[in-house]
Amino acid sequence: MVRRWSGVALVVLVSSVVLSGCLLVPSVRYDAGNTGFNRGDTTLTPAVITAMTTKYTASLGFAGANAAQVPLTPVVARGHVLVPTQGELLAFDAAGVDQCTNGSCQPQWTGDIGQPWPNAFGAEVAGDTVYALFGDGAANGGLGAAALFAFDVNGVTNCTGTPRVCQPLWSADVLNFDAPTVVDGKVYAFDMATHGIKVF
Repeated sequence: MVRRWSGVALVVLVSSVVLSGCLLVPSVRYDAGNTGFNRGDTTLTPAVITAMTTKYTASLGFAGANAAQVPLTPVVARGHVLVPTQGELLAFDAAGVDQCTNGSCQPQWTGDIGQPWPNAFGAEVAGDTVYALFGDGAANGGLGAAALFAFDVNGVTNCTGTPRVCQPLWSADVLNFDAPTVVDGKVYAFDMATHGIKVF
């Protein structure tokens, strides 16, 4: 599924201090423990944030009544800004160069989940793989269907065409509304359907 780019935009802010410090955020809540706290980050001070400017923008293509349900938390890793959206995963150049013109960027690659599901529940990067949960949020008392998808973070394996579209490396049914956790090469996700942890 390849969407027309219209609607909500991703805005990438930049400062020279952040770029020189190589601030990476490989998980929606920063780390495997989902703490949301980076003890080592000393680059984001009030003065730096005030001085930030827009590096580039990128349209995320949201449409319809479900657009407000999609979380807007990008993950930055391996030179990409990765954003799960409605039915797909978008990968933009973190430097704002590749596939970018006049401060506006198109995806370097798009991950197609093969479903028009309106909800995306966060991503996690480990090694050369990005993992993301998507769902329809419909039936089953509002829980609906959901699944975990794994893609090549570099947009090479299982990827073809121009613009580049990637198919999942693998997928698995997981009913969850949050980013998965990856530790020591294993992917952990709580499954609301079974009330247990699934490990991949």
